[in-house]
Amino acid sequence: MNDIKTIFSNFQFLRLWLAGTSSGIARWLEVMCFSVFAWQISGDATIAGFFMTLRFVGVMFSGILFLFIGGRVSGQITMIFMHILLSINCSFGLFISLGSINTIVLFSLISFFSGMLWSADFSFRRRMLADRLEQVFIAKGLAIDVTSTHATRLIAMFIGGIIISLEQPVILLFFLFALYCVPLILFYFESDSLRSDTSIRIAFKSVFNQARKQKSIRLVLLLTPIYNIFVLPYLALITLVFLERFRLEPHFAGYLSSLEGAGALLGGILVSILQPRKKQLTFICALTGLLIAIFLMGSFPYVSGVIVILFLAGNMSAIYSSMQSTLIYINSETNLRSPTFSLMTVAIGIGLLGTSNIAWMGNFFSVSHILMVMAIEGLLALFVIFFLQWIFKKFIFN
Repeated sequence: MNDIKTIFSNFQFLRLWLAGTSSGIARWLEVMCFSVFAWQISGDATIAGFFMTLRFVGVMFSGILFLFIGGRVSGQITMIFMHILLSINCSFGLFISLGSINTIVLFSLISFFSGMLWSADFSFRRRMLADRLEQVFIAKGLAIDVTSTHATRLIAMFIGGIIISLEQPVILLFFLFALYCVPLILFYFESDSLRSDTSIRIAFKSVFNQARKQKSIRLVLLLTPIYNIFVLPYLALITLVFLERFRLEPHFAGYLSSLEGAGALLGGILVSILQPRKKQLTFICALTGLLIAIFLMGSFPYVSGVIVILFLAGNMSAIYSSMQSTLIYINSETNLRSPTFSLMTVAIGIGLLGTSNIAWMGNFFSVSHILMVMAIEGLLALFVIFFLQWIFKKFIFN
């Protein structure tokens, strides 16, 4: 507990942590409420996959951009620019008539730019946050930040349930506008020096050489696409499971969905305190457990069981994310941290294949069946990756 107190007594860390918390709440409000409002407008669950696909396109686009220039631009200026861009987009909804077409178009734009901010958050804010800490506190500080990111899901799901019950998208957009404006003030008081003056070509080559040599970084880059293709899209489907399969009221479904965030909060607290020594193994086990939990969530016949599984999935999601960021940061060279995080967000952006997958499956399957198929596909992909690694190690590199 003394370590946590010491970390939060660092005002630079605190400002960056608060900025991430504010935009994190906005991000998960979008994931939950955009899906439900669009589903109410169109009656089509595939629209949830469409919004998530646009989000991943934004992640991929900015991840590639920052992979090339991440060490040559100011994280402070980049984060301020991205928050201004999203604030402007959210403000449009306060002045235009939100008919069915306008609503979906506006939600689409916000989803894309929010994906760009998500990538920038990994590449710059999280790296800046860790830079503010002494070496001994870095792993714990990153775990705290990841815990807070997951806690924002709990807050967002609860607020989202209220907003959904009011059936007013304009209220949602007002909240998003405010949540994106807060970090502007916080980042104003921060600064960030350029990390590298090497050419873009050399920096790009250095990032890939580092990834090739560092086993931990290579593991994260291989498994991150599995999480984002076969796990992350389920967050947009949680509320729809309660709506479609159990016929619950929309606001009640939103409140129950917040239990995933509660589980993530607990998991994040545990990993912050315990700090697993075998970080790679913990990372792998958390991802495997998540895929199993998603399958059970789609197949379990009772709402009480789905609630318990959802809570446990939140635990494992927090552990996975904490290990992911920690493995990248502690195994990267100082001047390559932002570009390496950007390379990781490119792997995250591959998740657009997963959201495209659920958008396509939505034409043929129920939400519950989509979850089960996603989980089976993810477990098979995980098996294939480790089997191929074993083959390469045993027969090619020996």
